[in-house]
Amino acid sequence: MKRNIDKLRAWQQRSRKPMKRTKLQPVSQKRKSAAPARKRCLVVVRERCEGRCEFPDCQSAMQDGHERLARSQGGSPSDPANVIGLCRKHHEWVTQNMNAARTMGLAK
Repeated sequence: MKRNIDKLRAWQQRSRKPMKRTKLQPVSQKRKSAAPARKRCLVVVRERCEGRCEFPDCQSAMQDGHERLARSQGGSPSDPANVIGLCRKHHEWVTQNMNAARTMGLAK
């Protein structure tokens, strides 16, 4: 039995690859200047949805702000009309199921 454990440990040591770490990029000036407007937007969204997820029939707490129209498509991350409050689970669902989210009105 001990021999099998030793073989397993030896295999694990050989199979481990060193973790590559990437350097963190500094925050751009554009992103820094947009941060206060985004925070104000999330305050408005949180008040609008009373701190709850805006996904239908979900009563979880709002954790994320989701832009219905993406920045790449001309949406503003600091416009409360473009941002909805979602819990983490539903934010991931909306991101992964964009076609279904569009039919529900959660994305454009």
